[in-house]
Amino acid sequence: MPNPNRRPSQEELMMSTPGRRMRRAPRLLTLAAAALCVAPATPAAATPQTTVDADLTCSITLTINLYPGLTMEPRHQVVTSHGPNGTAVCTGTVNGRPVTGPGHFGDALHGVGSCAEAVFTGIFVLKVPTTAGMQTIAGQFTETGIAPLPATLAGGLTGTVVSGVALQGDCVTTPLTRAQPVIAVTVTT
Repeated sequence: MPNPNRRPSQEELMMSTPGRRMRRAPRLLTLAAAALCVAPATPAAATPQTTVDADLTCSITLTINLYPGLTMEPRHQVVTSHGPNGTAVCTGTVNGRPVTGPGHFGDALHGVGSCAEAVFTGIFVLKVPTTAGMQTIAGQFTETGIAPLPATLAGGLTGTVVSGVALQGDCVTTPLTRAQPVIAVTVTT
């Protein structure tokens, strides 16, 4: 009968795999972590979504990063502002309250793009101060562009990319990985 008080030997704790040795405990932890990743998530307590009534016209300047970067060849891109750190100068109302100053804007998009044309879909967050305090508008939009015409935005944001400055890369000799666009949009919900 096995002795329950006996300590296992180093060899018993080790597990042999081709070309290396691995401890049982880390392997079990790895398997447990993998199981957690595969297990269905239990929904958290949902907070009720509130409808935002927005009627805004905005000029937005933001800095974006493009991964892996625009080149002359079309390929999948991820575009992000890394949060609502763009400046949004808006006029209009949110929930019937007038905007009182500049706000913040952020977006995240993905799609296929090159220096000549692009089609992206994404999400945005716009935070603007009103007479009732800071209001947040979030939504989805698409961005479509064929050079040299300005890109157009549709969906939760409607408008155009008015101008843009390449901050890193030139899109021809090196990939364009950072830019600062200015967009003119209307936001109506």
